[in-house]
Amino acid sequence: GFIPGNTWTPATISLPASFSNIGQVTFRLYAYNLQNSNKSFVVDDVTVNGSVNSSAPPQLGLYPFTGGGACPNQNPAVTTQPANAVFSNYTDANTDCRNNDNVFSSRGWNTTNTVDLTQYNQFTITPSSGYKATLNSMVFTEFADEVPASGTTVWHLRSSLNNDATDIASGTATVASQSPSITLPAANFTNVGPVTFRVYLTNSNQYNTEWTNDAVTIN
Repeated sequence: GFIPGNTWTPATISLPASFSNIGQVTFRLYAYNLQNSNKSFVVDDVTVNGSVNSSAPPQLGLYPFTGGGACPNQNPAVTTQPANAVFSNYTDANTDCRNNDNVFSSRGWNTTNTVDLTQYNQFTITPSSGYKATLNSMVFTEFADEVPASGTTVWHLRSSLNNDATDIASGTATVASQSPSITLPAANFTNVGPVTFRVYLTNSNQYNTEWTNDAVTIN
């Protein structure tokens, strides 16, 4: 704006909506058409109003499985229940628990290439009465203690929202520990009621092959 000579002129500038939910931004203030190079342009009391928010969705639940190995698993609960929702214990169905420390391990997994809907690891999140849940992502650590000589062992994540009919995501299970990060589709996981997630395994090498899960996190 125009600044008369030798005058303090307060200026209030409204920032447009393009400054909502942004990352780093640098503001620069320029002056031109001073009378000569000996004149000064003085600025004082620069104030920016707004808010800074985390871009990452909040963590709703974490299953750490910490503790000495036991069967059933020694610690199948989340570390802390979130406000206005409850996480179930992390459980398995139709596999053989292994008593390994600080993880959730089992054997006896499906050795075919077709998902067996009766065999899985699972957990449920149930919003409190009058509430809905918006779920953004799931992260978990997984590995197998051996892989088949031919083909690939694959995990499959599904949910009760479509009766476990299709994969939300899938990936390979190898002897190397991996921590896939899975984006949950907003079209399906925004303002939802109770949801059960199940993780299936296909093409396990043999009955004694152990598959391990750890640090299962929902955001």
